[in-house]
Amino acid sequence: MLPKLTIKELEYRGKANLGLVKLYSNLNQSTGTFIEKHASEIGEKNGLFFEDKSWTWKQLNEESNKYANFFSELGFKPRDNIAIILENSPEFIFITTGINKIQGVCALINTNQRKKALIHALQIVETKWIIVGGECLNNFKAVAEELSIDNDHIFVVRNFKNHPHNYSNLEDLLSNVPKNNPKTTTDSNLLETAYYFYTSGTTGLPKAVIHSNLTIPGVGMSYGHCILQLTSDDVIYCVTPLYHGLAFWCT
Repeated sequence: MLPKLTIKELEYRGKANLGLVKLYSNLNQSTGTFIEKHASEIGEKNGLFFEDKSWTWKQLNEESNKYANFFSELGFKPRDNIAIILENSPEFIFITTGINKIQGVCALINTNQRKKALIHALQIVETKWIIVGGECLNNFKAVAEELSIDNDHIFVVRNFKNHPHNYSNLEDLLSNVPKNNPKTTTDSNLLETAYYFYTSGTTGLPKAVIHSNLTIPGVGMSYGHCILQLTSDDVIYCVTPLYHGLAFWCT
């Protein structure tokens, strides 16, 4: 028996379906292309709030571009895997968007993972680069010697408590990086791998789950149009960790 839908529900479902058809009509899209589109069309609107700060879509895009341009200049290659070990923060959004613009693949590490589980999560995706937040630094340092990653491919952000380490402070390196859109953003493909999320590990070690560029805009349209009926004036409060799929999709 088909579910009974109101006229409004049918209207929003139709919009979502049309959105997905439009999405598939151009495969050269990704999170990065959507952020650039928002920056161009509604750049002065707020796109991100965190604690007592806010960023417009234009500012969010520019911050993301710094990461894209920095890593591209450093020799980061398309489809390189980079592990993000970071609590919820603006940098989480900037980094993942920036890496997406240069066709990198972000492995979103559960910050509760320790020792064997953390080593496994990093090794299973054969990550070549790592960005670790200051709040996660001690747990990472405890396993760093077990990893075959050069120190010059490991970067630290948000180290507000100045935990000692032998890696590069990424914020210092970004100070003079250009904020322009990288030329590579539209080289993205909806069907290519863009993210790894991880299972909880309740039945063994965490497993990496592949998500393509289609996941974020696709789920966003489904949830945003069909269920939440969002507009560009709405604000979503994300309380769950961004390394979880649902939180990242909604954000």
